[in-house]
Amino acid sequence: SEDYEEALATPLEDEECEATPQNAKWMLHSFPTCNFLHENDWVTSVRKSTTKILGNGYWRDVWPVLDSEPSTMLRQVKVALKTMRYEHEYTGRNFHRHVRDAIVSERLTSSPMVTDIYAFCGNSGYFEFATGGSLASTLEKHYVAKTNKEENESMGKKGQHEENSNDDDNEILDDYTKLSLAHQVAAALADFHDADALRDENGEISSAAIVHADITTDQYINIDGVLKLNDFNRCRFMRQYRDSAGLGGNGKPCGFHIDNNPAKMRSPEEYAYEVETEKIDVYSMGNIFYSILTDLDPWEDEDTEDAQKAIMKGDRPWVTSSIKDSKDAAIVAMRKMMHKCWEHKPEDRPRARYVADYLSKKLSQVDREKEAVKG
Repeated sequence: SEDYEEALATPLEDEECEATPQNAKWMLHSFPTCNFLHENDWVTSVRKSTTKILGNGYWRDVWPVLDSEPSTMLRQVKVALKTMRYEHEYTGRNFHRHVRDAIVSERLTSSPMVTDIYAFCGNSGYFEFATGGSLASTLEKHYVAKTNKEENESMGKKGQHEENSNDDDNEILDDYTKLSLAHQVAAALADFHDADALRDENGEISSAAIVHADITTDQYINIDGVLKLNDFNRCRFMRQYRDSAGLGGNGKPCGFHIDNNPAKMRSPEEYAYEVETEKIDVYSMGNIFYSILTDLDPWEDEDTEDAQKAIMKGDRPWVTSSIKDSKDAAIVAMRKMMHKCWEHKPEDRPRARYVADYLSKKLSQVDREKEAVKG
């Protein structure tokens, strides 16, 4: 039946496309660690109300639980337990999306910009605990604090509520901090795209091996002051066309399709339901830069259907004149990369590593300029 077929996991390989030999070794295999997951008596913690649900994504709930490792229990070290929400069915398709999440988390262990995984079993897993919330919450706090400060100043309350005013000042992001956040966003995605990447006969990267497919401000979480990319259950693996591999290189990269692309933060090809590649992540990263720059969500005042049509037509979110005309080095750098990420044709968008390197250089430039002023 149609319901039965929709519940099946999507095969990695088909008549047209196959995993490269080196990537097939890990794309097709997972390593559940169920004992590690079940040794933690988190159910008792829930019953005693020492832990409660922290939040959720579309697929899973998140619970803060204490690490069961004896050396860390006394220090009350928390880990993030993710469990599938009750509204979803236990199907092969859903099971496989969380297997992919675990596989990718394991492959990215070497990156300091990607969350670590500690254990996984079925649809559940233990991950690094976010001590500082998400990038979305950081930007929201900034917006609220900035708005409060502007309202107080406009009403002549500058000298009043000094304690609250100081708290607001601590939440407001200056342009340098915003540039640093944008760089961390790009660096994390670059690590993600470069892991086990496909390469041509010259050894140059021709395609990412893994595409996140859901890049938003909620997917970057603050762990000890570092933004880390997480949540890979929507990710897709890039393959090569069969019989296209040349001497010394992988074959021609083979894209993929996703049948449901909601919301307003995706690329033109996603809403047109065309072939997708790593460049969908790059486009969505441009939306994050937009939010960092403007304190707005892309198309936040537009109907979803209208926004999707506008994106496919080539329109982009409105940018204030203060951002468009700014000569500030940090703003100029973010604005330039935002527009590059927003290129309509996927092939015209840069790779995430290019964006990360560019923003890194601009951060260093701003640092030097600040030191020169001090000197």
